[in-house]
Amino acid sequence: MKQANHLPLAASVALAALVAAVPAVAQSAQELTRSLNSRPASPTGAATTSPQSRPAVAPAAQPAPAGQAAPAPARSSTPAQAPAQTPAPVAAPATTAPAAPAAEVSAAPPPVRVIPLNAEAISTLPFRIDLRGAQIVERPAGPRAKIYSVSRAEKPLLMIYAGPQSDYPIYDGEQATVAGRTSIILSDGGVRRAVEHLFRRDDAQPADIHVWLITTDGADGALAEQIGQSVDPR
Repeated sequence: MKQANHLPLAASVALAALVAAVPAVAQSAQELTRSLNSRPASPTGAATTSPQSRPAVAPAAQPAPAGQAAPAPARSSTPAQAPAQTPAPVAAPATTAPAAPAAEVSAAPPPVRVIPLNAEAISTLPFRIDLRGAQIVERPAGPRAKIYSVSRAEKPLLMIYAGPQSDYPIYDGEQATVAGRTSIILSDGGVRRAVEHLFRRDDAQPADIHVWLITTDGADGALAEQIGQSVDPR
């Protein structure tokens, strides 16, 4: 008679526990399978990490495409503190030297008003003269000499010098002496005109009376010649 295979008691207890645990393991495996199937699969199949667990790594700057300017760096939200400005040094006011007093400019003397001689003054002249409506004025010429100007309507006609040695002759022409008077005669187009006269005296004052015409042409020249020929020492 064969002896039945009987397991030891301890082995039997362990086997019974294993058999009892199989349904629980199978059930846990089924629940795990359902749990995995019910969750959305990750696109890459890798385990997802929470945002808190991701390292804060700044993205690397990408080079700008060729021909395109690189973008300006982002400005910080914190305003930069302006550097302290050093006040510019204030220049000392330039000292201006006082201007030298301007030299006193002597005012020009007012023009001397020349008044034509009246009939009484003409009568005291050292010579006689027929003015024929013209005027005669006296002008200073030196301590012992005087010059007289004859004009009509502000048109100068002739001059008369009375004093010591005169500058004679002024004109260059034909010279003629008649009755103590030496004259210069000019010819222009067949017209002869006495343009200059000199009275030179050794025993009277003034020693020289010299007459010369300023205007020699036309009607004014003819009038000047007539007045000049009328001059005669007193």
